Amino acid sequence: MVNAARTAALRSALALVALQALVWSCYPSRPSAVGRPCSPGGSCGPGARCEPTSRTCVAEADSGLRPDGTLPPDARPACVQPPVEKSYVLETVITVQGQGIRLPSMCVVPRGCFFMGSPPTEPCRASDLRETRHEVTLTRPFEIGEREVTQEDFNANLGYNPSLNQTPPCPTCPAENVSWHEAVAYCNTLSVAERLDECYVASRDTAACSATSECLPDWVCMKASQTKRCTRYAVAPKYAGPSIYSCPGYRLATEAEWEYAYRAGTTTPLYSGDVTHCDERDDNADRIAWYGHQDGYSTPVGTRQANGWGLLDAAGNVAEWCHDSYVADLGAAAVSDPVFDPVAPARVIRGGSYFDWPRALRASSRGGFGASGAKGIIGFRCAITRWSCGQVARCKMRCGIEPACLTLCERHACASAIPKVNDVTACATSACLTDCAAGFDEEKCQPCVVKNCPSTWFACMDHRC
Repeated sequence: MVNAARTAALRSALALVALQALVWSCYPSRPSAVGRPCSPGGSCGPGARCEPTSRTCVAEADSGLRPDGTLPPDARPACVQPPVEKSYVLETVITVQGQGIRLPSMCVVPRGCFFMGSPPTEPCRASDLRETRHEVTLTRPFEIGEREVTQEDFNANLGYNPSLNQTPPCPTCPAENVSWHEAVAYCNTLSVAERLDECYVASRDTAACSATSECLPDWVCMKASQTKRCTRYAVAPKYAGPSIYSCPGYRLATEAEWEYAYRAGTTTPLYSGDVTHCDERDDNADRIAWYGHQDGYSTPVGTRQANGWGLLDAAGNVAEWCHDSYVADLGAAAVSDPVFDPVAPARVIRGGSYFDWPRALRASSRGGFGASGAKGIIGFRCAITRWSCGQVARCKMRCGIEPACLTLCERHACASAIPKVNDVTACATSACLTDCAAGFDEEKCQPCVVKNCPSTWFACMDHRC
């Protein structure tokens, strides 16, 4: 047993060394395209921007790069973003206790690093500290709704439609007039449908209500079964703080995930390019957003150009709830997997709406609104952390031979959306992973993963499939 333990420890150590080497090999000494020709509005890579007059990539003033685009000898590794390509988990409808639940089409977003916020010189930037630029690393890949949740979706899953824009009926318009509590309740229905842990828990008053004004602050009068009750949602205790990233169920995207998903590798104010006009029509905004309609309503989802990862209406149509409490200044320090637990009265809203002008449609524009509040300009989309190999194996063990359940197990696995990683399924179902799936221990299973999935050992070993 001693020799076996030593062998396992040695394999684990070697795998860790290989992992570190692979990670560090991802950081080039010249991380951007500084000095190369570019087109205005184009991307020059992390820490650089396109200077419109010379049409040349130059280092951002606050990027930490030398003028020639290289890193100082004592600098930390460059913030490297992954390649941007569209990859989807397709929409499906399943039956749960006789009710049809619509599981949304999701865009797959890889883990990576980006600069959150905006440089001081960005046009239309807020004058206070709410857009302080800082480096953010997201260590887990995730999925986020391809489009905003529609009125049709909301009504199908929760049994009512709170939206103001219903005359004439518009089932494919985004659900709006939705409180933060109702948004997370909707995400929970998706988790229940897929037999996943719910990321949020509800507290309900025993007495019926007819309006939110009858409830305590930060509570909302919402439908529960056939009766309206004062309700308040909170993060499930075991997923509080940074643990929200490990929740296997559906949730709202954290604020960092939301901006990262919106940008899709771009560094410009809009994912379609620069902003020329802050408070009137703008050509780049016109391409991606339904906006500037102060006397109007939302429009059916998906009528404008998607971003590089496939998200529709990330700018405009309706603003979107995020998971986090609103914090005015996020600071300038580099952070990994940031989150502000949703305990303060105000929650983050992002993306701008049909009512707003281009300054509010920018990637870094941010605001807060009371969690129990509901406005016709606020909607949402759900997100979910991408499953690890161990989660897929545990899911399959729980299902037994039930075909529908096994299909759901594969829905968020690597192979369901990235065909080129074909042997991840083999990794997830390999004998050793199955044996230790019930009490999954990363260090014990690590050598087995390396042996069984040599070409994808990195993805499976660190459980970020």
